[in-house]
Amino acid sequence: MRYIVDSLQRQIFQAQTEIETLQSENLTRLLQGSLPSGQMGTNNAEWRNIEQYSTAASQSMMLQSILEGRNAACDYLVRTAREYLVEINKKYSIPVACFVFVLVGAPLGVMARRGGFGVAASLSLGFFLLYWASLIGGEKLADREFLAPWVGMWMANIFIGTLGVILTLRIARENVEIDFSYLLRLVVKRFRSTGNVQ
Repeated sequence: MRYIVDSLQRQIFQAQTEIETLQSENLTRLLQGSLPSGQMGTNNAEWRNIEQYSTAASQSMMLQSILEGRNAACDYLVRTAREYLVEINKKYSIPVACFVFVLVGAPLGVMARRGGFGVAASLSLGFFLLYWASLIGGEKLADREFLAPWVGMWMANIFIGTLGVILTLRIARENVEIDFSYLLRLVVKRFRSTGNVQ
């Protein structure tokens, strides 16, 4: 993939150079008036296409059409290279997520000890959904050029990893448990298993 990105970047540079050359040479010709290509001293195939039109307005419209086509092709190359860069970063960020989930899961397991399996499963599912939504959202934002490819693919790891470091440091300093007994007050009395919660 890296080879493809490098090849696309070379093509982008070449296309941008051709666009600049085409624009500067032919714009100069239009401003000087339509001269036969032999008098201009260069053999430019695009100018021969433009030169066949008799008025300066039609020649400028033809030049604009050629430049728009070249710019569209260049934009396609840029978009393709960006999508490959997103995929390259994705291939590295997903394996790192395993370490991030361990960093988050261990302190949450200690903190939710009293809650049982349901609480632990809910917390793990919640963090997985948060990670998945951040990963997919980052990929879409990076593909649409709102974020750099590495930011889009690594922001989920950075956010959840920072949260994991904070939780790990908090657990290392003190023994903290998540107490869900206050939620039982919200449950109707007849559904409570014991009457010891007030």
